[in-house]
Amino acid sequence: MPIFGPLFILYYTSLRGQSLGIIR
Repeated sequence: MPIFGPLFILYYTSLRGQSLGIIR
């Protein structure tokens, strides 16, 4: 899973960032 790896990390980071307000 070469794409699932980074994709999952990006998705998780995006969700956490939006929730915490760190990213955007």
